[in-house]
Amino acid sequence: MAGFDRSKDVCVFERSIDDGKGSLKVCVMSYNGGEKKLQIGPRTYIKRNGTTGYGKAGRMTLHEVKSITDLMPEIEGVMNG
Repeated sequence: MAGFDRSKDVCVFERSIDDGKGSLKVCVMSYNGGEKKLQIGPRTYIKRNGTTGYGKAGRMTLHEVKSITDLMPEIEGVMNG
């Protein structure tokens, strides 16, 4: 069985939700032309030393939840299309 091949993982939709302190990536991915799947994350933020940090989506703020909810009709259209 072959392993994961990043070149076959295609992003068909992508948006970033910015909260002023960082952003949360929301995208729809399709691996090797297969079923489209929603991915939430990674989260980006600025560390105290000024560099960019990355993390899992984990817990979300109300702003992030509402922003994803607002994107759902567009996401569903992409996933159904």
